[in-house]
Order: sequence, then C-alpha cells, then structure tokens
Amino acid sequence: MPNGKSRVLMPLPYLRAWRAYRVLSQRELQELSGVAKTTLIRVENGAPATTATIAKLATALNVTREQLVREDPTQANTRA
Repeated sequence: MPNGKSRVLMPLPYLRAWRAYRVLSQRELQELSGVAKTTLIRVENGAPATTATIAKLATALNVTREQLVREDPTQANTRA
C-alpha cells in the first residue's frame, strides 16, 4: 500500500438483498453511497469490499456495518 496502511477486505453476501429490501436500484445506491458503479457491481457479484466501502454502503442503506456483512434482510430476525 502506498500510504503504509493495510486494507481489510470482506465479502458482502447480502448486499444485493439489502439493496432490494430498501427498493433501490444500483444507480440509486451508487448515488446515495458515493461508491463507484463498477465497485458496487463487483461487490454484488462476490468481490470483497474495503472497510471504507462497507461503511459508505451501510450508511446509505441505513444499517450497521455488522448487519450489512452478516444479516439477510429477508429473515425475520433482522433489526432494520
């Protein structure tokens, strides 16, 4: 890394489900989060996301980072 910081990468297996749960298109989520369209598509297709991207997406979806990473919004125990 050029700045000497390590980047934590995590998959977001429920990102597409959260986006659908919030009734947002990819474009709308991109605009709300400030995450690049190509990044959003890659992450929805299984590529891992940085903690910064996770934070932006979680804020845009109005969920915690933990919820975005670990919870399926279609399940009854979701707190959102």
